[in-house]
Amino acid sequence: MFHRTLNIIGVAATIAGFVCIFVARNWTWVGPRPGNVPGANSSWPSVHAMLGILACVVAWAQPINAVLRCHPKSRYRFIFNIYHIFFGYGAWLMAGAALMIACTHYDFMFLNRDAAFGLCIAFLATSGAVFITLELLSFFQWFKNRRATGDIEVVEPDGRTHVTLSTATKRVNFILVTQKY
Repeated sequence: MFHRTLNIIGVAATIAGFVCIFVARNWTWVGPRPGNVPGANSSWPSVHAMLGILACVVAWAQPINAVLRCHPKSRYRFIFNIYHIFFGYGAWLMAGAALMIACTHYDFMFLNRDAAFGLCIAFLATSGAVFITLELLSFFQWFKNRRATGDIEVVEPDGRTHVTLSTATKRVNFILVTQKY
């Protein structure tokens, strides 16, 4: 649930940012285009624009992709998971690269370029460390529980079902709240 909420907030924020950028540029595209003078399509503003638009498009596609996924118990679910993770982290990397280009090549936009650069690096390093930690926790939980029987599902004679989770599963689920479907 937390993951979905953050996705919706992220999509709304990227749409708002996208609109703000185009409004500030009088609805003109500054990225690469056919007919540009030689070298203009490989300039920093063009690279920044392409990375930004690609990151936005992939981020916008992620919730649509999630709606079309197969059931969590499907034997093909791992294909969706790999695809979803690859494009999610790919969008994050493209957005991070666009941010770094902005911090290093648009120094006229900041009162203190070094402070902006430092904050950008701190943000990317912190969020990257969180992503790696969550992925490692997810992998270790899978590895530990691949043959475990600590969680018990009980079906009562009247048909009611309840599940008793082990303490270890409760602890890991609390930490991995963002890794839910």
